[in-house]
Formats: sequence, structure tokens, C-alpha cells
Amino acid sequence: MTLISCPECKNEISSKANSCPRCGYKKVCSGRLTGCLGIVLILYILVILCDFGSDSPRSSYSSSRRSGTSSKSSVSTGQGKPIKTENIALSRSAEEEIRDFARREYPNDYKMQQYVYEKQISAHRYMSNVADSEVQKNAIREFPNDYSMQKYTYDKQLSAKRYMSIVADKEVKKIATREYPNGYSMQKYTYDKQFSAKQYMTAMPISNAKSKAQREYPNDYSMQKYTYDRIISR
Repeated sequence: MTLISCPECKNEISSKANSCPRCGYKKVCSGRLTGCLGIVLILYILVILCDFGSDSPRSSYSSSRRSGTSSKSSVSTGQGKPIKTENIALSRSAEEEIRDFARREYPNDYKMQQYVYEKQISAHRYMSNVADSEVQKNAIREFPNDYSMQKYTYDKQLSAKRYMSIVADKEVKKIATREYPNGYSMQKYTYDKQFSAKQYMTAMPISNAKSKAQREYPNDYSMQKYTYDRIISR
């Protein structure tokens, strides 16, 4: 500790004293004043930055609301945790339908709700842009409330439709289309099964068993094969 003279009464006082004990003169510490001013300045800058940061999202949100777009939002599940949505260009009814579907599938699992929601949204968009309206109607008719299954069914039916358009055996094709006029997947399955059975029966030698099988099922090669095998196995 060092002694200094009071600027007012010239009495010796401690350099650490804030005021003179004799005359009461208050000493001003330039170092402390500078430190205090620095702290005040820092706090002021922080307040400005906080205000700027809080205003920026609000202005961005307001502009997105005015433009009608949103890069990322959330949809409440009604169970305390929202389902996040990204760039959803759907009607409100379709969005609510998909959200309710996700809740019904996994009422207590929010992660799975989110997964199902996103999967259904993607499938809904896919089904909205498919080219074959006939196959699209078949898929929707089979799964009216499940867009993921609509997509799966559409792809499978479209592939089967293309397959059936190039098959070689017209007789077997008629059998398949007669059995399943609106289901291309089942047409394909039936065609393959009937065609294989027809080749099998053609390769079998003429016999009473073969003749009986053909008489019983003249237009069904699968049943001919089944009947023939049953007779000869006795």
C-alpha cells in the first residue's frame, strides 16, 4: 500500500482509499471507470445483437407467411409432440389425412409417426404424377387410405401390365385375363402358372389319365395338370 496526497486538503491518504477521511473528497479511479464503461458497452452491444437475432427469424417467418411458403414447419400430432414437415405442397385435407394415418399406425411412437408421415407424403406426390390412370385407379381402389401401398401396388401392376402386353401364348392370356380382368399382377401370376401347366400337359404321353383331365377342365391347364398327377399317382 502507498500513500498519496489528497488533491483537496493535501492530507496523506491510502492509494486504495475511495475518499479522504479528513475532507471527504471522493477519489475517481480512472482504471475502474474505464473498466465499468467497458462492461456497460459490452452489455449494450449484447442487447443490440439479441434484438437483431430475435427480429431476424420473425421477419423471415412473416415474409414466408406472406408468400405462402415455408421451408420447414411442424404439424401437431395432438399428443404433445409435433410431426415435422418439409416443403409440403398438399391440400390441407390430404395433409391432415396423412397425419392422422401416421398417428393411427403408431399412436405412442413419435419417431415412427414421423417416418410414416414422410413416407406417405412421398408416395402421395408420386401417385399424383403417375402416367397410367387405369393402373392408378386399381391401386387406389385396393388401398384408398394408404399412399405407400398405392405406390407399391401401382409399380407392381404397371410392370405386370407391360409383361402381359408382350406374352406369346394368346390362348393362355385369354384364360388369365378372363379370371382377373382388372388385376394385372394376378393376370401375370395366372398366365405363368397356366403356361407352365400347358407345357407340362403337352409333354405328357396320350393316355386315359390325360384324356380325363382334359375333358374335366378343357380351359384350365393348371387343373388339368393337377387332375392328371392325381390320377397317375393312385
